[in-house]
Amino acid sequence: MIGQHVPPTVAAALEIARNLLGRPADSVRRYIPPHGGGASFSYRLRSAGQEMLLKISKWPDQPIGVYYHRRLREAGVPVPELLAFGPGAGPAGQACALFEWVEGIPAEFDCADRPPYDEAQLGEILRTVHDIPHHTGFGSLDDEGHGAHATWRDALLSTWHIGQCVERGALDARLGARLEALPDQFGAELTAAKTGLIHREDVMFNGNLIVGANRRIVAVVDFAGAMAGDPMWELMWVDYYFGEYGYYQRTVESFDLRRFRRAYGVQYDAHGPRQTLYLVSALLEKLSFVAADDRRAVHHRQMLAEVVECLGC
Repeated sequence: MIGQHVPPTVAAALEIARNLLGRPADSVRRYIPPHGGGASFSYRLRSAGQEMLLKISKWPDQPIGVYYHRRLREAGVPVPELLAFGPGAGPAGQACALFEWVEGIPAEFDCADRPPYDEAQLGEILRTVHDIPHHTGFGSLDDEGHGAHATWRDALLSTWHIGQCVERGALDARLGARLEALPDQFGAELTAAKTGLIHREDVMFNGNLIVGANRRIVAVVDFAGAMAGDPMWELMWVDYYFGEYGYYQRTVESFDLRRFRRAYGVQYDAHGPRQTLYLVSALLEKLSFVAADDRRAVHHRQMLAEVVECLGC
């Protein structure tokens, strides 16, 4: 289908921009983000002296994330201004949006390096995002703010790629069966978990933060993968990359986790039962694509075996 794999032509993007703006753009050119950008086609344009970014979803049923963007903007999170939105303005009926262009460096770095942004500011931003309440479903959000799942448990289990891991030989079927039964032990906890807006597991990377001078985050971008659920799940991903889980042990020089946690302002046990349950989703996500004989896959299989014993499954 047009729009899924082949980017619209510059002429088509020019017409979309004209329809969204109500006036012709002075110039349009294809923009390929240095990191991320896998869910949409991007074009940089200029109109009436203003630099803009046009995003066209690759799939007709893929949201741009305008609901999530609006909620973040209302909460004071630094995000680019949304200039125009067309829910079916793309050549195959995809959602399209025009955002103001934000100058800066899209954050991406090797986990062993120091991040290009300030860890305390990231903590403050994530706490603000997580404190935004949401009441219409869980998991991935559409552009009207409706979640894809009725419960947080269902949304969490949608990230558990057990069958895929077993099929590709990355996970033993017996261990997979034990993991399938694990969430039943936490039904009450998952039901009682705080619900707020969360970004996804890669907010720290993949160009999702635009960084300016002095390591300051000038904008949060990439709203298409927005979710609603337990913020502690997203904090587990921070711990997965920068905490004490084993494979990704870091030093203060690479990521100051203490500085992040102080700014976030919530004390929690990174190795408590619910956080350990959430860790399973991270390990399964990685095992769904990492080569089965890769050192990381071997480590993650061992850790999963330890998790089910620890949690008594």
